[in-house]
Amino acid sequence: SACKFMFFIRGNEGKVVFDNTNVTPDPAEETNGDIRIVGWRDGFHCKENRAQLVWKDCNLEWVYDDIFNICCSMLRVDKVSGKDIELIWPETNGKYGFIKEGDTVSFYGTGGEKLGSSKVKSANGDKIVIEDELAGIEKNVWVAVDSLSAQNSQILNCKIKGTIRFRTPMYIYNSDIHVTRMWLAFEMAGGRYLEGPCPHDILFSNTRFTFDNTNDKYIEIFSSSSSAEKK
Repeated sequence: SACKFMFFIRGNEGKVVFDNTNVTPDPAEETNGDIRIVGWRDGFHCKENRAQLVWKDCNLEWVYDDIFNICCSMLRVDKVSGKDIELIWPETNGKYGFIKEGDTVSFYGTGGEKLGSSKVKSANGDKIVIEDELAGIEKNVWVAVDSLSAQNSQILNCKIKGTIRFRTPMYIYNSDIHVTRMWLAFEMAGGRYLEGPCPHDILFSNTRFTFDNTNDKYIEIFSSSSSAEKK
């Protein structure tokens, strides 16, 4: 059990595989049929990863927050002059420092609307030069570094019970998911977009879903600039 994240996965390159890695209660901890919570926070909290993350044959359940939160931190434009952009990291008010030449960055307006994407031509700390001059890029525009969101990660042959947040291209195959809530969302919290990018290209294949009841099937697909859509 863990008082914070089970796994805090950050700053990885290449490929990271979790094979037969289970987050689940010890049967010996069951009391009168009640299962105790295994962890207080996320099972896998994944940010700022260029790595492809792969879960194979895992049993994941009973954490008090998300089983998965796979994303990148949202940044904000502080200064802009043409293709030269200086960024700030609102979540920490500290230096970000993860961006490299060749990364892809996406820009979003204050209402969540996408303004465009571009490759990073050069990076010096949190000062970047992008390849394309995009319309609407100004102070306080939000920025996601798409290539730091563990793109093309996979969940294969897994059993999952809990809440899930996906914000990156994902492939989920041959898995059983008992959904207490799933967000495929670009969401604002406290008036700020803290995590990105806007989700896209998430494929569920041969995956079986169950829910707590038949009335509330909590799979939410939305952007905070529009009304939530429950399916």
